[in-house]
Amino acid sequence: MGQDTKRSSEDFTTQHALRQAQMSKELLELNKALALKEALAKKMTQNDSQLEPIQSQYQVNSSKIVLVKLHSVSFSQLMQPVPAEVGREEICPLMSMFLLGLSVSLSWVTAPLGIVGR
Repeated sequence: MGQDTKRSSEDFTTQHALRQAQMSKELLELNKALALKEALAKKMTQNDSQLEPIQSQYQVNSSKIVLVKLHSVSFSQLMQPVPAEVGREEICPLMSMFLLGLSVSLSWVTAPLGIVGR
């Protein structure tokens, strides 16, 4: 019986060492996978922070485009009653001011769009 107990103890020690080695190997693999996932999460977070200014600029540009479209519709409605043969000099001062405002709005919108498009 003494030898059986010794052999059983050696078998247990061997099995225990093998389990520890296997678990250490699995732990290293899990740590590698975790490091890769952490790096990916960090990269995604950085991309999100870089995307925020672009998204806000997009929203600003969208607002500007809506404003210009509204001006364009208003302008086309104002211009309909004016006969085609009437020169620009004869258009009422209000329309001239509106044209100037539309011109400024267009330059205000197209300037950032040119920068973003590059």
